[in-house]
Amino acid sequence: MYYQILAAAPLLVIYGIYVLKLLHQKKRGIQTYQLMRGTKSKRVFYTELMMMLASVCTVVMEIVSIVDGSTYFSDCTRDFGVVLGLSGALLFAIGVWAMRDSWRAGIPADDQTELITGGIYRYSRNPAFVGISLTHIAIVLIFFNWPLLICVIWALVMIHLLIIQEEIFLQTRFAASYADYKSKVGRYFGRTA
Repeated sequence: MYYQILAAAPLLVIYGIYVLKLLHQKKRGIQTYQLMRGTKSKRVFYTELMMMLASVCTVVMEIVSIVDGSTYFSDCTRDFGVVLGLSGALLFAIGVWAMRDSWRAGIPADDQTELITGGIYRYSRNPAFVGISLTHIAIVLIFFNWPLLICVIWALVMIHLLIIQEEIFLQTRFAASYADYKSKVGRYFGRTA
């Protein structure tokens, strides 16, 4: 039960923040959920569709795995997973908070947003995605099973592909400002200049 609670906590934090942010921005007239909405190329549309499907499958498998509670890994590996999951949830929270009203789920083709480069975004261009990814990996370490691993790998690949699509969008939207930012801050973490 100990691992089940500690594995569920980061998921509850991430998806709780997600829902609260959706509701908060909706009150302000901001459409946060942008997956498969607006004027987008087919490549972006299908990347977002696959991202949404991967996310749903992964969360379902994570919940099933947590409820089942079994694993092949040692307590030491599971403890590392707990730390990784809690760290991922914290990183996600900091990333979403730093984005303020510019945060969207998906590429906001028809919305005006600003380029956020301060706070945690000085060290990672995608801290919220890194946080989600760490949490997915953590659940695998805590409750390893093959279907969960396959879903998490699929989700991680789709997160990466969505990030690439977002980079193309940001380069078009913010041109020189984004190019300068991109030259200084790593896609996932670290300063490059």
